[in-house]
Amino acid sequence: MKSLLVAWKDFRIRITDRRGFLTMILMPLLLTAILGSALEKSMGGQDVPNTTLAYYQMDEDSLANEFRNTVLKNKELRDSIQLKEVLSKEELQRLIQDGKADVGLVLPSRWSEKIEKGDFTDTILLADPGKEVQATIIESMVHSFMKRAYIMFVAADVTIRDFAGAEPVMTGQVDMQVASADIIRKIEDIQGVTVQEEAVGEKVVSSMQYYAAGMGVMFILFNATIGAKMIMTERATETLARLLRTPTTISDILLGKFLGTLLFSGTQFFLFVVVTHYGFGVAWGDNMAQIIAVGLAYIVCVSGLSMTLAAFVHSEKTADMINGVGIQLFALLGGSMLPIYAFSDTMKTVSNIAPNKWALTGLLEVMGGTSWMNILLPISVLVIVGMLSFTLGIWRLRVR
Repeated sequence: MKSLLVAWKDFRIRITDRRGFLTMILMPLLLTAILGSALEKSMGGQDVPNTTLAYYQMDEDSLANEFRNTVLKNKELRDSIQLKEVLSKEELQRLIQDGKADVGLVLPSRWSEKIEKGDFTDTILLADPGKEVQATIIESMVHSFMKRAYIMFVAADVTIRDFAGAEPVMTGQVDMQVASADIIRKIEDIQGVTVQEEAVGEKVVSSMQYYAAGMGVMFILFNATIGAKMIMTERATETLARLLRTPTTISDILLGKFLGTLLFSGTQFFLFVVVTHYGFGVAWGDNMAQIIAVGLAYIVCVSGLSMTLAAFVHSEKTADMINGVGIQLFALLGGSMLPIYAFSDTMKTVSNIAPNKWALTGLLEVMGGTSWMNILLPISVLVIVGMLSFTLGIWRLRVR
């Protein structure tokens, strides 16, 4: 009972911090609206006539490899596009001249670096006269992919920079107007750009759905550091010491801290789902029980991590650094900013350390109309990590 009183006290402090609370709700809604709207059309939905494409890639750039493997070799386009990979630009030109290829595509070296700078000029497209339709479609696919990648670079850069240079989210000092204006200014001339929509269950998940889930899990992750900072602050101001002079045990206090983060994170998740559903038309899935299960597992994980951080991080400055930079790195690694399918195989494996990756995967599965069996793994991982983190944090804090 006493732990519930401690939890309610922490929840009231955070819920009545109007600027901090609105930041935690409005910022993910803002980014969801920007990214989801900018990426609302899929480049995979064009009716492509039979095309023989000669393809030359100057180096093993990771983004160029991703374009070749996930777009040009997409199973849905396999019957329409016959890909002929060549070893030089001269060989590519000969294929076009001899009529053995309809369209030729040359990707420059360091393609990803050029796209990150907004330089789309070095990509070369050659076409056989009379094959304008095929050339136009291939050009559209290339430009759509480049602009999509550019938006990802811009959104990631602006978000990281704004958070790293801002006061902690808990203080409500993040300037959402400046952040949104910066993103919009850089992408306002880019149209028709999207992540490639793939079915994860019975239904295709749209870009708005993807970024709703991605932004939601990213901002809930901030509660891990905010919850830890509340414990550090109360320790520094001797609030915890005064609580211990009452008939309240250390176990009651620590359990209350855990439950307080759990309650706030749950409220944030619930409000975000409701607002995005009715405000943006985001379909979170037909099975509400599955949504609740994934959401509950994730907030248990985040609340447990807050206890571990409080136990092992001694400085509020270190917590601020984790809040401003560390969480954003997890966001990028876990697919909240850049879709996981664009990662290399190695990075896909490394991304498993990010808790938001498991939550995002579970939510996308639910949106796609999956079965309980397919979300059992992410739910189990999140609950296990949360319980282990909670146990480790409680043990360490009791010792300290």
